[in-house]
Amino acid sequence: MAEWLWVLQVVSGSYVGFFGLYFVSWIVAPRLMRRQYERVEDEKKQEWHQNSVSFVHSFLVTQGSLRGVVWRLMQVEVWDASHLSTVVVCGSSEEYIHNYAFWLFVSCGYFLYDMTLYHTFSKNGTFFKHLHHIIPSLAIFWFYYMDVSVPVVSAFNSNEISTPFLELMWFFRYTNHSALGMAATVMFVLSFVVSRVIGDTILLCLTPWVVWDTAICSTGDDIHPLPHRTHVIVTVHVLMVAYCLLQYVMMGQVTLYIIKFFTKRKETKEA
Repeated sequence: MAEWLWVLQVVSGSYVGFFGLYFVSWIVAPRLMRRQYERVEDEKKQEWHQNSVSFVHSFLVTQGSLRGVVWRLMQVEVWDASHLSTVVVCGSSEEYIHNYAFWLFVSCGYFLYDMTLYHTFSKNGTFFKHLHHIIPSLAIFWFYYMDVSVPVVSAFNSNEISTPFLELMWFFRYTNHSALGMAATVMFVLSFVVSRVIGDTILLCLTPWVVWDTAICSTGDDIHPLPHRTHVIVTVHVLMVAYCLLQYVMMGQVTLYIIKFFTKRKETKEA
């Protein structure tokens, strides 16, 4: 019970914190970045503040998740499959909380904040955007409840490494730094492909092995009810496949954006 009270505190604290940051942005942005802010169309000013919070969230979660993953891999003494599995998957609850779960539930609070925004101030929520928040949240809570693969989910959370570049692309539209905007675009595409497409696909393929070893971890030996393992593997796979499909759809959207971007640029040059 105390453990879930901690989860509630992290999620609710994150939710309130990101909303507070959103409202602070309305006060600070027009003063600190006056010239750039005035270039933004009135109907898109709200998007400025929403993207500012998204940038902060993605930066915090990425560094937190990556530090946790790197810290965990540093525990590897012998790089063989069985030892690596034990180090990556097994660990005390305290280790999970301090190195993985905290940042996962910070993200859950952010997802809740963002979906609330869709129905209050921004009104720009779509079915796809809701799915993009709901599926990871379900995966995080389910994996944590089943005590499986928390480090792996944390690695998934490192997908946010591409988001700061996405938000910088948006902000650079309203500055005279076209070269920086192009650099942000290139970094976004590269980080998206590496982390969300290639990385998530590899993690998806490793899921059965990781979940199976987690079941062994929980008992200390290889004796664990097979139905339980099968049940966990199936549910985890459903969530991971759904999550990866979302990334593939997003990759399609990114590809279309790139095609339109360079087509428009070519037409501008020819004109």
